[in-house]
Amino acid sequence: MSAPAVPVRVVLFQRTDISGPAAARDYELMVRECHERGYNIIAEMLGDRTTWAAPYSAVVAQVATTNADAVLVPSTDHLGTGLVAVSAAAMVLAMQPREIWVRGKLVSWP
Repeated sequence: MSAPAVPVRVVLFQRTDISGPAAARDYELMVRECHERGYNIIAEMLGDRTTWAAPYSAVVAQVATTNADAVLVPSTDHLGTGLVAVSAAAMVLAMQPREIWVRGKLVSWP
């Protein structure tokens, strides 16, 4: 697949407490996905449940600050109940299962 004409600006978001022992692997997969698809990583948010009181509000703030097009997560579990709020601010690209969420709705992965 060829890279998009204008690179998609992506924020990586991962809760290591949800990834557990697979946290390093999940991170590597997200970075590889960005390189293969020509996405431009503009911010990385990595941490556990103690990092953010409300992780989704921190992600929405990061999206607004960086003018990101998308948030890439290992799975939508990483956003929890904030999935709809984050997908209203930017596309949410989930790796497993492959999903795209836009404005609270599931759409297909390109």
